[in-house]
Amino acid sequence: MVYPISQIFGPTYQGEGPLIGTRTFFVRFAGCDFDCSWCDTKYAVSPKYPGWIKTMMTINDVVRDLTKLGWREWDWVTLSGGNPALFVDEEFCSGIRSKLAMETQGSVALKKGVSPWIYSLVVSPKPPSSGMASRYDSDLVYDMMFFRETKLLTTLKYVVFDEADLEWTIEISKGFEVFRRFLSVGTTTPETILEKTKWLMERAATDVRLKDFTILPQLHTLIWGRRTDV
Repeated sequence: MVYPISQIFGPTYQGEGPLIGTRTFFVRFAGCDFDCSWCDTKYAVSPKYPGWIKTMMTINDVVRDLTKLGWREWDWVTLSGGNPALFVDEEFCSGIRSKLAMETQGSVALKKGVSPWIYSLVVSPKPPSSGMASRYDSDLVYDMMFFRETKLLTTLKYVVFDEADLEWTIEISKGFEVFRRFLSVGTTTPETILEKTKWLMERAATDVRLKDFTILPQLHTLIWGRRTDV
């Protein structure tokens, strides 16, 4: 089997979600079934965008490149994209032999046999500001969230740019209260992250509907700006 890879980099630190601040390596897949307006990795979405890189790699190729970066089997490896759920299969997961994390928008089901290998799964539905909200499939997200083993970490992360995104998030997150849910501040410029985090926290503090959400900035953007290789 070969897989379309855009980037392999690290070690670095996870910038959002339940593993924020955790040392990890990244394997970024090339290709996505969405095309979000504010996506910061367009080069991993489609060949129509500048910087598109797709290298077809075997599992041994991926392990070789990770090892060159200093990866060992006890390290975290985060599978991102693009949308990694389009490509990651059981063979890939078992071949990496690592602690695996994955983030996906929940637009396609995980391939058979993948879920038990993914210790940390983050499902991140895309809000109205992305232009992709009409593609939200509540039944698919429900299946993805509720049919994982209890020993595995399964969370939801919503990117919020404005009030419309926030109201949409409140509505679609109903029924998922048993999971930890994150609000991640959406911004197109690193300079506005703290300002928008302040807005979101003050807004959530007065809305009882948001009392169980955890609010986080995009730590990686705050520290490294728009770089995509750290």
